[in-house]
Amino acid sequence: MITRLSDLASGLMLQGQGARMKAAFAAAGSAVSSGLKPDLAAATGGDYRNLFSIDNELSRIESRTASLTLSLGRAEATGRVLEHFREAGDTQAPQLVAAAERGDMASLRIEAGNSLLQFQSAVAALNTTLGGRTLLAGTATDRPATISADQMLQQLEALTAGAPDAATVQTLVEDYFLSPAGGYVTGAYQGATADVPQAAIAPGDQVKVQLRADDPAIRQSLRDLAMVALIARGTLAASPDEQRNLVSAAGTGMLAGQAAIVTLRSDLGHAEERVADAISSQAAEKSALNITRNGIVVADPYEAAAEFQALEGQLQSHYLVTSRLSQMSLMQFLR
Repeated sequence: MITRLSDLASGLMLQGQGARMKAAFAAAGSAVSSGLKPDLAAATGGDYRNLFSIDNELSRIESRTASLTLSLGRAEATGRVLEHFREAGDTQAPQLVAAAERGDMASLRIEAGNSLLQFQSAVAALNTTLGGRTLLAGTATDRPATISADQMLQQLEALTAGAPDAATVQTLVEDYFLSPAGGYVTGAYQGATADVPQAAIAPGDQVKVQLRADDPAIRQSLRDLAMVALIARGTLAASPDEQRNLVSAAGTGMLAGQAAIVTLRSDLGHAEERVADAISSQAAEKSALNITRNGIVVADPYEAAAEFQALEGQLQSHYLVTSRLSQMSLMQFLR
């Protein structure tokens, strides 16, 4: 009787040991497969505040980085729009001035045709979208920044119809684009007068990466291209001398306006650099936080593997002892 009670006690003890060993073995296996410590309470000493603080900061970094990446994309795309205007001025302005000075009407008409294409391309560039949002329409990102180039030229043709000379056409076109009450500001520009939020590169530190299609430098460039585009569409066709005068004025204005476009591009390039630096800074901070977090939650792979193997051996020995004890008890019972 004593022997049977002793065997029962031993069996219960082995059963409890087995359960604990299986739990430890499962935890060790999890550490090996997942690479994480199975007992965070032990890893943190029961104080999760530091781990929670790291996770919260990592979440904030992810949010800031996403916002900065979007701002950088906007800045880069806007920069390409400005490059279009800069290149148009660099290539077209000297050609216009030279053609007007030579008085070569054949060359002048060719350059007028080129200016028409440049104007159409410039307006299309102003309506660039990124991720389905219009870039140069301020906060009105759900619609085009301007009406089409052909619509603008139709408005200008109606406005200048019957103009007797280049000076009159120049004045009317300039009023259309540059006057606060002109057709461009009051109708051709379809965007909002408010800018999208600036890029927050650090707490209390923001940088402007946005530009609107109603910027004075852009309107001035459009004015000069439009004046020559009108020549290509037949404005002042009855007076080649006045056409030449208008082309000369447009080319000269285009050359003078390049400085403003270059300044815009330079300012935007500086903003791009600051945003890119902020993204790099966020990446470095994220890396440092992840190293600290890993020190808390990540298991040492060699230690985890060694513990797993040790527990595996102990578990095999335990089952062997349990099996033998069970067989002996059964034989004693059958006697």
